[in-house]
Amino acid sequence: MLPWRKDIQAAIETAISNSDPSIVWPVTGPVDVHVVFTMKKPTTAPKRKRTWPEKRPDIEKLVRCVHDALTNAGAVRDDSQVIRLVAAKVYPNEGPYALPTPGVTLTLSHGDY
Repeated sequence: MLPWRKDIQAAIETAISNSDPSIVWPVTGPVDVHVVFTMKKPTTAPKRKRTWPEKRPDIEKLVRCVHDALTNAGAVRDDSQVIRLVAAKVYPNEGPYALPTPGVTLTLSHGDY
C-alpha cells in the first residue's frame, strides 16, 4: 500500500475515534461522499494562471482508494453504501475546496433518504 493511502486510512480512523460518541461505526445505510484531491502542481505549470490536474492519476483510481480506506478504517461496512459522490482534482489554492498544500479533504454524510 502506498504511503498516502495509509495516511488517508489513518486520518479516517482518527476522525472516527474523535467523533461524537453517539455515532455507531461503521455506519449502515446510504452515505454521501465529497472528496477533493489537492495535487502537487508541476513546476512547469503557469504560476499565476489557474490550471487543471488533467494528468495521471485519474480520479476514478483516487476515489477507489478513498472508498477502500473508508471500508478498511471501519467508517462504512462496504463502499457500495455510497449513493452520491462528488469528487474533484485541483491544484493548491486553486479553487474553493483546494488546500494550500497537496492533500485530501473528505466529507462523509449519512442521513435519512
